Amino acid sequence: MRKPIVYAILATAAVATGIFFFVNSQKIVKNEAYYEAVSQYVYAFSSGSISRDDVVRVRFVNAAVSAEQVGKEVPTELFSTNPKIEGKAIWEDDRTIKLTPSKSMPPGKRYTARVGLKRIYAEAPDLARIFEFSFHIRELAYEVRTDGITLDPAMPGRQQVVGSVRVNEACEAAKIEQMFAAKQGNKALLVSWQHDEDGKTHQWTVAGVERSNVPSSVRMSWSGDPIGVEKDLEETQSVPALGEFSIL
Repeated sequence: MRKPIVYAILATAAVATGIFFFVNSQKIVKNEAYYEAVSQYVYAFSSGSISRDDVVRVRFVNAAVSAEQVGKEVPTELFSTNPKIEGKAIWEDDRTIKLTPSKSMPPGKRYTARVGLKRIYAEAPDLARIFEFSFHIRELAYEVRTDGITLDPAMPGRQQVVGSVRVNEACEAAKIEQMFAAKQGNKALLVSWQHDEDGKTHQWTVAGVERSNVPSSVRMSWSGDPIGVEKDLEETQSVPALGEFSIL
């Protein structure tokens, strides 16, 4: 499934004033006049928070290259990022630059991209010789839901705890499984998994929970380390004693 691309229209950016930066040792003032000049050439661009596997695009108002250039690599003097993104930038069509990363970009990383408008459109004013825009990679985050305790159909006389974990970015199933551990007392419990194709939703089942003559509990712990998230969680599921009626 094709991922949506976040775009920012230059007309909305025109309200930003008084921001200064240097390109090729020349100072450019990013004020209303700058954005107005750039908007004559740039229609939309990737902006704000994007996925670590998203492509980066710049779309121009008018054709920027001939049909023969479509599919060919874009020279670095026309388009570049800082820090450099490993990957390939091509002309997706005659008015769109598309940069496809060769590997996932680090969560939280901030990038600045530069487009040499004057090199693409010779008639562009000096005020708009360089177009610069910024974006950052969405931070990874996860949330856990516990649906409760039920009879274990595979193990008569035992119980199971079921739930799910959802991550805001697709993650490897093996790393998700490394995040979770469950114990009843000092006994580690078996956890089985079902992973959705999108890599974001993962159902888990803690099997073999014992009910004895006294109440007990299942302690479940989550560590964000396997996916690079500084977040740990703990949750306890009560297990009623045999003969005790409880609504859980």
